Amino acid sequence: MKIYLLLLTLTITLYASNIRLIQANIISTITHALVHKSSPTIYMDDPTFRSIDLKPHNIKMVRYCLDADIIFTNNIDALRKTCTLFKHTLVFVLSYRDYVRYEDQVVGAFFWQKGRPNIIFNRKKLTELGISLPKQFEKYIE
Repeated sequence: MKIYLLLLTLTITLYASNIRLIQANIISTITHALVHKSSPTIYMDDPTFRSIDLKPHNIKMVRYCLDADIIFTNNIDALRKTCTLFKHTLVFVLSYRDYVRYEDQVVGAFFWQKGRPNIIFNRKKLTELGISLPKQFEKYIE
């Protein structure tokens, strides 16, 4: 019984670290595609995403949203209260529901659905901000 418990714990740990690595790679790719700096800064209000190590991707996580080049949020309503000038920053939501609800205010969404990562870029907002993405992102723009 102890061996099964140990194997289950080990499997869960490996799976969780693999997901964090995937999340870090996706966040890094999105950030570097939108922010054309060698060392961009990001703000994240989701505690599960804050634990992701982005240092190997040359991305600095900041504590205050106004210091960020791009914001990843799972609660845009709370962000409006704490970060009144976020309209001047690129905002990426972490749920499809928020993307649909705030489509005119966000650049895109990154969320998990049926165990798979999904990315959506908002064509209208990208055009409005004068951002052009590399060809590899064309299939994610709507």
